[in-house]
Amino acid sequence: MRHVEIRDNTGGNDGGLIRIDGTRYWDTKDVHVLNNTSNSNRLMFINMWDLQSNAVFDSWVVENNSTSEELLFINDGNDGKQITFQNLLMVNNTAQNRPGLVFDNYRGTINIVNSTIYGNSSTNNTGNYSAQIFANYPNESTTPTINIFNSIVDANNGYAFSWYDWNWGSYSFNVNIENSYIEGGTSSIDQGSNGTKNYGTSNISSGIYFMDAANGDYAPTPVSSAIGAGASTITMGGIALTAPLTDLYGNARPNPSGTDPDLGAIEASDSIPNIGIAAVVTNNGFCQTTSGAITANLLNYSGSDGVAYSWTSLSNPSQPFLPTTQQTGLASGDYAVVASNATDGTVFDSIVVTVNTAPAISIVNTSTDVTCFGDDDGELSFEIYGGNPLGGSQYTYSIDYQELLAQADGVVFR
Repeated sequence: MRHVEIRDNTGGNDGGLIRIDGTRYWDTKDVHVLNNTSNSNRLMFINMWDLQSNAVFDSWVVENNSTSEELLFINDGNDGKQITFQNLLMVNNTAQNRPGLVFDNYRGTINIVNSTIYGNSSTNNTGNYSAQIFANYPNESTTPTINIFNSIVDANNGYAFSWYDWNWGSYSFNVNIENSYIEGGTSSIDQGSNGTKNYGTSNISSGIYFMDAANGDYAPTPVSSAIGAGASTITMGGIALTAPLTDLYGNARPNPSGTDPDLGAIEASDSIPNIGIAAVVTNNGFCQTTSGAITANLLNYSGSDGVAYSWTSLSNPSQPFLPTTQQTGLASGDYAVVASNATDGTVFDSIVVTVNTAPAISIVNTSTDVTCFGDDDGELSFEIYGGNPLGGSQYTYSIDYQELLAQADGVVFR
């Protein structure tokens, strides 16, 4: 597959969107899987038990999909063969369990190189089954290896990587992580009792900032510690790995030439993180007017002089502020913050930050009536919008059976 886009589909059965069995050769590039849904166990099911050569998933974008169970399920593999994901952007997807990459009965070597796996949520939201990368169990005849290199992986419930052995056997596997950001660090890599974990000192533990993750822009900001934190080559688990020479969008890697590459699927234009402000914003709820907050921090500054912060409300310039890093009790609107040298006044950086008001919650009834009186083929279905959902994508709700409440509510059903 080359230059393929699969979007806005609804699928059923196991592997409701893509299902491929007995793959022998797999060399794919520039495949975009966007805004699809599946009511099957898995959105994508790819069986590689008969793999005859190394398989490559190059420059895949898997974004804003939802499925009732697992997202991308890779079954089997072959001894001595490699399955490599490079320039993979897997973000903002939802699954009941295991919302990212899933490997099942796997063997050989799996490489995850310069990939961003982030913001994928589990609707069950329970324990290790919400991990971004999940290894079901290794093939009983081998000791497979999973290498994570130059990549960014966040965690759900404290799990970025986890595993489960359905057969409860004494099988083994190796997981190696180098030059990567794993949210939660080594403690979020759950290799259990059967796995061996090698978590290198080249990994970073903080400072990952994206341009606009909420709207799908996972490029690193100029202040992100992902910039220049990668390596061009490495040997992991006996496998020589090389950072791809271009990023997800075809831009040169590393950039500038001769520097160290960035982490993740998208390369920035800087060689090192810049000194600059990173802001954390709390918006007003749809019933709130002055509950917003902004925290500004100057990053990557190593000078001995202090940092002074000055604030201005662009909609109310006369509003007074204390010269602190955090402002609370804010109305919705735009605010300018300037960070400068507290000794000589030299300006390090300035940004404009917006405090928004969350939209009101609305519910659209998409339920299906029963075919005939007495049938049980009706379905309750609702689409919920607005407010401030948990984790940015989840709501808590309850559905009451009105007939059982009829006596208390004074409603009579006939």
